[in-house]
Amino acid sequence: MADPIAKAVDVIGQTWFSVLIKVGALCGLTTVILVLLYGQSASSPDRQGRPAAKMFSDVHPSLGTPHKSQLLIGLIVAVVAALTPIDILGEMVSIGTLFAFVLVCGA
Repeated sequence: MADPIAKAVDVIGQTWFSVLIKVGALCGLTTVILVLLYGQSASSPDRQGRPAAKMFSDVHPSLGTPHKSQLLIGLIVAVVAALTPIDILGEMVSIGTLFAFVLVCGA
């Protein structure tokens, strides 16, 4: 079951609260995705002479962020999110988060 708390609240007749729970879950997932994409920008290459490294480490003149890598990764994430079922995406995010915590704890 994808949303057990919202369904349980629906059963007791509090549909307004169920909608609030679903909106909260959507906001939570959105912030997780944005934070992961934000962290990706910190891992851009450091211009070691390779053309691909230079392309991904170029920073935006006014924003100061590696905008080309953000656009590419954002496009890839959007395509995968659009074409993958939500239950598979949830598992992928959970596995990715677990892997990140394992790396941090191992370091």
